[in-house]
Amino acid sequence: MDLCGLKGSRIGDAQISAKHGNFIINLAKADSKDIVSLIKLAQRKVKAKFGVTLEPEIQII
Repeated sequence: MDLCGLKGSRIGDAQISAKHGNFIINLAKADSKDIVSLIKLAQRKVKAKFGVTLEPEIQII
């Protein structure tokens, strides 16, 4: 996340931690759309920069 400039990125109330890029923080009232959108943003940026597809460790249902 750091090499893609994603630390601190925010969609709604969901934010990629500015301290540790592997954590998404709910700043107040983030909903599932905010979190999924932030995950997809990270996946797109990493894929564009490194050609690697990130797979979430969590299962989204």
